[in-house]
Amino acid sequence: MEATLQKLLGSGISYPSLSLIIPGTLRGDHKNERATIGVQHACKEALAIVQQTVTPKLYTHIHDRLMQLTSQYDPLMMPQGVAFFVNTDVSVIMPLKESAEYTVAVGSIFAMRELLELVRTYTPYVVLVLSDKEARLITGHFDGIAKEFLSAQLTADSGVAHGFPYKDDTLRERFAHAVAEGDRGADYRDSRTQDFFRRVDQELHVTLTTYHMPQKVMLCTLPEYKSIFERVSKHPQIIAMHCPHDYINYTPERLAKAIIPVLKEAHAQELQAMYTAFEGSINTKKQAYGLNWVWEAAHAGKVRTLLVERGYQVRGRIDPDNAFHLQPFMGPSEVPLDNLVERVVYEVLQRDGEVQVFPNKALQQYECIGAILRY
Repeated sequence: MEATLQKLLGSGISYPSLSLIIPGTLRGDHKNERATIGVQHACKEALAIVQQTVTPKLYTHIHDRLMQLTSQYDPLMMPQGVAFFVNTDVSVIMPLKESAEYTVAVGSIFAMRELLELVRTYTPYVVLVLSDKEARLITGHFDGIAKEFLSAQLTADSGVAHGFPYKDDTLRERFAHAVAEGDRGADYRDSRTQDFFRRVDQELHVTLTTYHMPQKVMLCTLPEYKSIFERVSKHPQIIAMHCPHDYINYTPERLAKAIIPVLKEAHAQELQAMYTAFEGSINTKKQAYGLNWVWEAAHAGKVRTLLVERGYQVRGRIDPDNAFHLQPFMGPSEVPLDNLVERVVYEVLQRDGEVQVFPNKALQQYECIGAILRY
């Protein structure tokens, strides 16, 4: 599904491109009949918008493609809602993994911000669940579905397991031997924990690299163990989030539900860090804000990071005589119109820029859209 989303983000300009987001809350409940009727009604409204702007032949093509997708809809498998993306080249249906706003968008490109939010919720995460005696690796997605990553193998010469879940079954024996030799128990435990964490750190690095897993990991462990792990780790950049609880005995399903607030908080912190960087760029002349200024920078390939409110909408088109200028339209038009904000997002992504979608009113003082420039 991640590959499908990336394909949608990179798809070319094709009018009409229909994006339809139907959250679960609009469907009333999870009963098949009511949910299906709700989706059919939303599709009918979306098609009415398409019909106003295209030829009958093109409308029939989009209609038929959307109807084929609705036949694949299963409310029991998509309790959070469903998204449809349809144009003459592409037709995709996918379940939502968290609540979303009802969206009907018709333009020359798909709704970029909604796609980016879907990418975020579909991106897999990795959790290192750590105690002083055991380390587990859990992979999952934002919808709460998770599984244990199993890669442990025994080394023939030592009998010690490598991979995950990671344990050293000789620890207890070595601790008893050390006490018998007169070592202080507390000192030995601290030394042993550090040694164990060093080996976990190395196993984590090797596993992520070998299996091409995301290089950003949530560390789920008690605060005292977090400080020790950070002190001995040779790969501190891997740890991007921290859940300060002892979940070593949780099932993957229970863990997935427990860490969702941490994932949301991490995303909020990421947005705050980006906003701080944006404000810090004011005095460096590497900042733009307002739709026209940002579009000029985006079209010139200057935008490194785009910050945009989720609900910001401006209908219009790109000036056919000067691609650096936008032409907003407030009323009816005889030519097909786009959401110009989505065109900015599309332009930034096409030029390898980064886009962060903010809640509404978060960028109000910057006219709802801003950018950190490359130069």
